Amino acid sequence: MYWLTIWVEAYRKSPYVEIAFYVGIYAAVNLVYVVADGLQYLTFTRGAWNAARQLHLKLLQGVMGAPLSWWKNIPMGRVVNRFSRDIKSL
Repeated sequence: MYWLTIWVEAYRKSPYVEIAFYVGIYAAVNLVYVVADGLQYLTFTRGAWNAARQLHLKLLQGVMGAPLSWWKNIPMGRVVNRFSRDIKSL
């Protein structure tokens, strides 16, 4: 409530209030918020892509390094389905 009294008292002290000053402060605060929110979004997105790439590469290395007996027991459709779900999530 203290900040509200400062704004109200500004109108009582002088007949002319610098509206541009207060709007400039408001715009600056909003600009800082938008930039910070954008940086947070970009950081999160980049981290998600890096994590997905690393998990996909580990899956690929695990599947390609599997012994031939594993390939005989696991249907090829299951392997392809798993890779396609990973790509879809990306």
